[in-house]
Amino acid sequence: MFYGRNSGVYEFNVVVATDCGEASCSFTATVEINADPEITTTGNAFFDCLPGQEHIVTISATDADEDEKTFNLLSVMEYSFPSQDN
Repeated sequence: MFYGRNSGVYEFNVVVATDCGEASCSFTATVEINADPEITTTGNAFFDCLPGQEHIVTISATDADEDEKTFNLLSVMEYSFPSQDN
């Protein structure tokens, strides 16, 4: 098994031998390692927001390989606030 750790062209030489003789072949494989995207936010991404208040966080991402980017909101934490009525 081969794991390409770096981008590049790798050459392989394979030899198979039995009691009847041997056979060989050579081939190359091109490996392109894809870089992870980088994500950035503006403002404070962690905040307390009371009912009726709005807080906007701008999120952007770049990808060195220019792959298509998809944004997904994975979770939203909701909190219950004690009633202000007395």
